[in-house]
Amino acid sequence: MIDFDAAVQDPAHPSKLRADFDVGDHLHPNAAGYEAMAAAVDLGLFK
Repeated sequence: MIDFDAAVQDPAHPSKLRADFDVGDHLHPNAAGYEAMAAAVDLGLFK
């Protein structure tokens, strides 16, 4: 399982996106948010 929510959530408000990952609609991640989601993937899962 890959928890993308944990990768982009605001630690102070776990039900919200971190402001620096928010595209502006408070629902979808921006490019930095997608990068954080990609970094959360353990590539070892694909071996």
